[in-house]
Amino acid sequence: TRKDREIIAWDAPPATGFVIRGEATVGVRAHVQSLEYAESGTRVKVEGLESRRLGDLIGHLLLVSFSPEDLDLVRGGPQERRRFLDVLLCQHEPAMIDVLRRYRLALRQRVAALRWSLGGEEDALLGAYEATLAEAGATLLVRRRALVEKLAPLAAGFYTRIGGGAEELTLALSGRAE
Repeated sequence: TRKDREIIAWDAPPATGFVIRGEATVGVRAHVQSLEYAESGTRVKVEGLESRRLGDLIGHLLLVSFSPEDLDLVRGGPQERRRFLDVLLCQHEPAMIDVLRRYRLALRQRVAALRWSLGGEEDALLGAYEATLAEAGATLLVRRRALVEKLAPLAAGFYTRIGGGAEELTLALSGRAE
């Protein structure tokens, strides 16, 4: 599930939470990460250092999980594929987490500002949000395209091996950034 609360048993007391902890050895170095969920919030620990930002877990240990939601990549709309690319991009380039946050925050704020009537003040406010959206959105689009170009030959090679060469796979990013 994508909702932390749904991981807790339905009949559990309201204050119940959970902890997910992962340990791995890469070469000779041990890595420990954990996520603790409680009603008071989520705590993240990476190598013993605590943070409240879930994004701090990204990029340290690269894992692959498969779930029923993965079919949304094929069945779902473009926003599911963008979300997948963004997660992959942030794993590949952790600095992109801040760009993605900035973009999403400006988008939410712009949508909220469009709902309000500010008596002629909207243009300046919307201009500020649109500048941030344009800058962060352009960065995201360029980095997404570069990631897809890097992944395309790898994915095509794996697909050929899995499918025995009967079909070809091509990956391309089309359309707008968001």
